[in-house]
Amino acid sequence: MIYADSNFIVSLYVMRGSSPAAFSALRLLSINQKAVPFTWLHQIEVINAFHRTAFLTNKDSNSALAATALLEGDLAAHRRVAWVQTPLVRVQTLARQLIERHTSRDGYRTYDVLHVASALALEAHSFWTFDTDASALAKAEGLKVI
Repeated sequence: MIYADSNFIVSLYVMRGSSPAAFSALRLLSINQKAVPFTWLHQIEVINAFHRTAFLTNKDSNSALAATALLEGDLAAHRRVAWVQTPLVRVQTLARQLIERHTSRDGYRTYDVLHVASALALEAHSFWTFDTDASALAKAEGLKVI
């Protein structure tokens, strides 16, 4: 399974420098996995990112609402993204282990830890991100990073 973090998913719905790479990466999905997992964590972060982008670009909330509508359409169609349930207790346990192994030495943010823990809990083999810290943590935990 391929797991994508929130910044990767946002790049599919808000045009930014990483958007072409995100669309190219989607072509790597196999017949067995037609969409990247979308979790409770993604829902919070991605929709907030849509609204934060509107704020940072001095746009009204209509752009955020339009991006949210596209996302929700894709979720309903299992296109690009698909809902998955993460085992919360497992994510919490893995996050704690990652923190204890890595954060004192490398300074990872909660964002990085929770996404890598979610990927591990879902038994992903690859981790898609444009974040250098999340990438480093995922690699340290044996995930293939794209």
